[in-house]
Amino acid sequence: RVVALPSDKDRTNESLHKIGVSIHCAKDLPTVSGIYSSSCEPYVVVTYYDISLQTRVIEQGGTPIWNEQATICVPMPCWVDDLHVALMLKGSATTRDTEVGKFKLSVSALAAKHIEPTWYNFYGPDVDAASGGFFGSLVG
Repeated sequence: RVVALPSDKDRTNESLHKIGVSIHCAKDLPTVSGIYSSSCEPYVVVTYYDISLQTRVIEQGGTPIWNEQATICVPMPCWVDDLHVALMLKGSATTRDTEVGKFKLSVSALAAKHIEPTWYNFYGPDVDAASGGFFGSLVG
C-alpha cells in the first residue's frame, strides 16, 4: 500500500542497484523421509524484503546442478539490509519443506566497498558432532 508517492526531491539521493546471486550446484544432500517414501528434491530461495526468487526443483537431486542466477533490484540507500539465501528440500504430501542451510548477506556492506565474487558453501556437521542440528552454519 502506498501512502504517498515520493516527490522527485525525495529521490535525488536514491539509485537502483542489481544484486546477482549465482546458484550452481550442491552435492551429497540428505533425503526427506515421508510416510510412504524418501526423496531428495532440492531448490534454492533468494529473498530480499518481500521479493522471493526460487530456482527450479531438481527431482531426485542428491547432487543437483542448477546453473541459475537470481537478480534482485535494491534501492540505495536501502531500508532493508538483509538478503537471504536458503537451500530447501521439497517435502512430500505429508511433510513440510525442509531448510537445509541458509546465509544472510548485508546489502549495505556490498554497497560500501567493491567485493569480488565470493563462493559461499554449506557443510554438514562432523559425524562426531553432538549439536543436534542437521547442517551447520555458513562457511565462506
